[in-house]
Amino acid sequence: MDQDDGRCMRRGLAGTVFLAAVALSCVLSACSAPGAGSPAPSQTTNSASYGPTDDPLVAKLSPADRAIYEKTLAGWADVFGVVSPPVYRVIRFINPEERETVQISCLTAAGYSADEQGGIAVPPGQKQAFNDATYKCLAQYPVWPRYEKPWGRAQTEAQYEWDVRAYIPCLQKLGYTITDKPSKTVFVDTWNSTPFYPFAQVDPGVNEFDIAAKCGPQQAPGAVLYDGVDPVKWQREAGVG
Repeated sequence: MDQDDGRCMRRGLAGTVFLAAVALSCVLSACSAPGAGSPAPSQTTNSASYGPTDDPLVAKLSPADRAIYEKTLAGWADVFGVVSPPVYRVIRFINPEERETVQISCLTAAGYSADEQGGIAVPPGQKQAFNDATYKCLAQYPVWPRYEKPWGRAQTEAQYEWDVRAYIPCLQKLGYTITDKPSKTVFVDTWNSTPFYPFAQVDPGVNEFDIAAKCGPQQAPGAVLYDGVDPVKWQREAGVG
């Protein structure tokens, strides 16, 4: 949530991008999710073409992944209110769990200041300029298209496995008590209406990036969600957990 103290707005980028990513997933799949105020693809207002036509990294994508890549850019443009966005060349494709840290690094390079909590200082009246810069960073460091496919039941089930087998046990090792864990059926059935986020039970002052460095991200890694990688194996290979 934005807070205006008369000098600047501070935007918690980690949470903002995480929720925006969930919203974008629903934009791409035309589903309904909490806080997803963006229209489905058939309702979007941007009519520009997205993605460079001569980018060597984009050229390596399959036609199906290229379509997902362009649709994702269009979705981000709608989420951040960027009309007729410029075309940006891809610097590198990233994994979903890198998105927050890469975004913060990109935005600080663009002149914005970030604090330890991932908050970005945005001068008064510069919200859209910040949104434009956010879109530019997302376009320059897009997530691999195979991880931007519509979020379906299989991904929600994988998110549950990540939470109960990897993320929550790690939080508990760190001394946090996670209560009211839903059954897998309830978790899946209520994901689009009242999703269960274990991190919401962690002390508000705790740095999300510190937790991610120890346990992994809130949202299950792309390889867990889409490639079928075991959550505990992912943690072990990433050196967390």
